Amino acid sequence: MINEIPGATESPSYLPEQISQNLATIRDAGYDVREYTISAPARVFADGNGALPHSVTATSEFTSRVVSVFPLSPEKFSGNVHFELLNPSGGMESSMFWPDAAGYILQRGDAYVGLTCKNVIVEALKAGSSTRYAHLSIGHDGLLWDMIAAVGRALRASEGGGLLPGLKPAERIIANGWSQSGSFLRTYLSEHLHELHSLEAGHDIIDGYVIGVSSGGFGPMGYVNINRDGELDFDEDLRPIGEFDQLELDDPRRVVRGASVPVMEFMTEDEVMQHQWHSRGDSDTPGDLYRCYQIPGRGHISGVRRVHYEKPVDARPVPEGDLADEPEHVSTIFLLAAALDNIVLWTRGVTPPRADPIVVDIPASYVRDMAGVDYAALRSVKDPSGHARGGVRYLDVDLPRTFMAADVDGPLTMKHWEHRVLSPGEMRGLYGSIEVYRERVERRLAELVEARWYLPEHVPAALHHALDGIDF
Repeated sequence: MINEIPGATESPSYLPEQISQNLATIRDAGYDVREYTISAPARVFADGNGALPHSVTATSEFTSRVVSVFPLSPEKFSGNVHFELLNPSGGMESSMFWPDAAGYILQRGDAYVGLTCKNVIVEALKAGSSTRYAHLSIGHDGLLWDMIAAVGRALRASEGGGLLPGLKPAERIIANGWSQSGSFLRTYLSEHLHELHSLEAGHDIIDGYVIGVSSGGFGPMGYVNINRDGELDFDEDLRPIGEFDQLELDDPRRVVRGASVPVMEFMTEDEVMQHQWHSRGDSDTPGDLYRCYQIPGRGHISGVRRVHYEKPVDARPVPEGDLADEPEHVSTIFLLAAALDNIVLWTRGVTPPRADPIVVDIPASYVRDMAGVDYAALRSVKDPSGHARGGVRYLDVDLPRTFMAADVDGPLTMKHWEHRVLSPGEMRGLYGSIEVYRERVERRLAELVEARWYLPEHVPAALHHALDGIDF
């Protein structure tokens, strides 16, 4: 059952912050934002070592919250729906997907739905408005798996079962999750719940999956046990405090295999270090469709970018505007849009490009932390510009105007990344002149579009980003 919670845009504080701050842009694009409750019976599954059928330990009806962003015009709707498992980390719900994906979604006429996944968020929403969210109930976090299927089934119905008012049924559903929520999808696939729910529905419940900034090698949260319930406490390095049930680090379920629909892992250098013993080759084999896209030069957390000059030669005062908060990694917008386009095309039989993995140096004396937390001794092998070799190549690493590096003095996981603007002297040393730099950028952009790492419509914005404020 699906019911609207009235006044979603009149109470934007209850929406994920990333969406509530984007309401004007959403409206200008001819879209609306609404909140719904979705209710259905669901099962709690026992750990069955990834084998079907899973035994059921409990059943319960859930009522969760869905945020829907959709075009008002039926003619504009592409039929593609991006279905995000909203991230519940720290007891605060967020859409890690929306900031980088919004432009692509709004431009293409796609729709978006975000699902509240865990009871800790239900309680947080009720604390914010006990009246508005009185009916929400997730009695056990293990109900999530059937919640995913309930949303998938609804979206296939006319008007998305109520989630997409006035629109046709979804033609393509691409599920995504980021960080902890990405790990939810790894569990969902490795426990063969996609197959279970597709069998029960009589068709693929989801058409493709994007697992974002999550590695199966991160012990505590890289794989969320199918029957895990409640919250964990962590120290600053994300080591769990107290006892909890964690899947063994070398359990094969930590590596996604055997998916009947396309699966794409989209990870940063931070997750790559955790992923060394959980990587696998890309595959176009029917019944095992898989890509792993590794992005050098950025980390797990998208924070603010601090720009400054370090070299005393050429040093100059930094204008106040250069210190303003701005997106840490603008190019992720271009890379994610192309990745989404590639997976949508993949569901229609168009094979996506492959990228080499980031090259990592593992010291001969390295001893694995079987808790899956401490990977601090691992380092990426650097190219001449000081960025990681391999991975998905893009302008910022191939023709850098900034130097991007992790803060080695930070926590073991989720490191802070700093972008240092190259000084005028460094830019002249690399490129000679702004005219040469522009020519090389334009040529490289054409190559990236041809290779399907950038979309053609993003070339003007990417060129502007590369040249804006540049100083020779």
